[in-house]
Amino acid sequence: MKTCFIFMLLLIALIQISHGAPDVCVKLKCRADEVCDREAVECINKNDMTEGRPCEKHEDCRDDHICYVGKCIFFIGRH
Repeated sequence: MKTCFIFMLLLIALIQISHGAPDVCVKLKCRADEVCDREAVECINKNDMTEGRPCEKHEDCRDDHICYVGKCIFFIGRH
């Protein structure tokens, strides 16, 4: 019983620590024409967001690319 209680306390503490970590993109303060790359921890020019670059939404990729399963892919029908 004590072991379970201690484990739960440690788990709760770990969750609080992970939620308190500041967002990488907030710290970088990218410009309007840049996108935050969480993996590389840097700001990337939107024109460089081509095939295979990590993304979170379509607007993160170039105008002729879309975000699909977390990566930019070429898409003929976009703009």
